[in-house]
Amino acid sequence: MKRILIFIISSLVFFACAPSIKKEEERPLIPSREEQERKSLEAFNKILEITEEGPRHEILPRLERAYLELINNYPEAPLAQEGILRLLIIYTRDYNPPKTEEAERLYRIFLERYPDSPFKEEIERTMVRFYYTNRLWDKLLLSQTPYIKEYIKTGELKTPVHLFYYSEAKLGLGEIKEAEKGYRTIITLFPNSPEATVSKKRLEEISKGGK
Repeated sequence: MKRILIFIISSLVFFACAPSIKKEEERPLIPSREEQERKSLEAFNKILEITEEGPRHEILPRLERAYLELINNYPEAPLAQEGILRLLIIYTRDYNPPKTEEAERLYRIFLERYPDSPFKEEIERTMVRFYYTNRLWDKLLLSQTPYIKEYIKTGELKTPVHLFYYSEAKLGLGEIKEAEKGYRTIITLFPNSPEATVSKKRLEEISKGGK
């Protein structure tokens, strides 16, 4: 009888302490796309209000938090993609020193979430310009290598931009021969382009022993 009583009491304690399964209506619901779009617009309007509340350098932390809330809370809304672009600009241009790790983490999230985004080209340009301006040659080279591999594979080069950045990265890393090869290709294929003008200048500098 004593053992039975102990078992009953133990059972009652167990069930009292065991976590209860939430009912379906108690679980948080993921907002629909339409709801996310509506709320993202409200969030974006709040961001615009923040921009009017003080000098740019003073409101940067608040802007960063507001953009992150927009991006994380309403990922299916188109404004989330624009929010990523604007936050990348803040990370790479407004902060001094720039928030490199945060920018690259955000860029990776963007590529994973939105591979077909209409903002993809502009966001990529933002990161490439950042690498180039800050002489982050390894990162710049890595970002341009897929385009050069495609060029080697197909023999087609529609624009000199990627080869130019690739050559600049090679030059910055001290790989002079590869850089020269790239510059000469640009001059041959795109003789009237701004990249060709700079490429000629680079070759002259190299021939004089400079960079």
